[in-house]
Amino acid sequence: MRNRARITWSVGLAGLALLPVWAAEISGPEGYFGAPMAGISESEALAFDRGFQIFARAWPSEREQRNAESCVTCHSLPMPGGSGASQETLVLVDAQTGIPHHVGDGRSISIQGALRRPPPLFGLGLLEFSDGLENAARFGSRGQTASLHDFVFAAFAFELGVSTSKHCVTASPCRPGISDAQVNDVVTFLRFLSPPPARSAGKGAEHFRNLNCDNCHTPISRTDFDAPLSLAGMTFAAYTDQKFHSLGPSPKIVTPPLWGLSSVGPPYWHDGSVGSIEETILAHGGEAAEARAGFLRMTQAEQEALLAFLRSL
Repeated sequence: MRNRARITWSVGLAGLALLPVWAAEISGPEGYFGAPMAGISESEALAFDRGFQIFARAWPSEREQRNAESCVTCHSLPMPGGSGASQETLVLVDAQTGIPHHVGDGRSISIQGALRRPPPLFGLGLLEFSDGLENAARFGSRGQTASLHDFVFAAFAFELGVSTSKHCVTASPCRPGISDAQVNDVVTFLRFLSPPPARSAGKGAEHFRNLNCDNCHTPISRTDFDAPLSLAGMTFAAYTDQKFHSLGPSPKIVTPPLWGLSSVGPPYWHDGSVGSIEETILAHGGEAAEARAGFLRMTQAEQEALLAFLRSL
């Protein structure tokens, strides 16, 4: 498993196109889908590899109902740590508790909530330590979890049906099915999982700015200096402000990063209901209604340039 990730990384880098102009600002570590970031320490690399094996492992469940038997069941596109494209990877998130419930097998569920597609996890460590964020809760399907550790603890308990020490504090009788050390290794795997590689931006980047898409999908972010040494003080292009926004009648959602957009879809949108990038733009309402209207006013050539730019992310 370890060698496979490293080989994919080196082959992928060989095929990258030219970087966009703003890439000169980026000081983040290079890497490729499924690989660790360059520049991490030996101990971090070892923990990353252990975490990857745990991430890919099939876990026995202590409960009859669960969403998956392993993390890669839902996070596999285009590599482990990504998203999922099938109906079976969608979950219904309870509006009251934030707990996800599986919907892919067609069971009737009466809870009130919203469908969510598994978010890609690439570059999560850079987002974890982004500087200047106004809200700290940015993990989970609704951005409801305040730390990466809590995110992993909750995923094992509610997605895989595997009790953790944290879950067992409130559940009795209970015996953890995974150790804290194993949870920490998964956290390390996610923290140092490389972001999607940057490719050619083209002329569409200007249209992106003119539509004010960058008000929410902020191109450049930076990590703070409280981050692990391997991540501290770096700039990166995730295209998110990690803030909550209203896009219409549905509940507010955290702006999803656009990096790797064309690599993890279609389908698109937070609930996997949209079949193309163009349809995704047209699905924007609420705070983004003017951006959608601006897109409709564009010439066909301008629209095609913008779509080419988005596909390049």
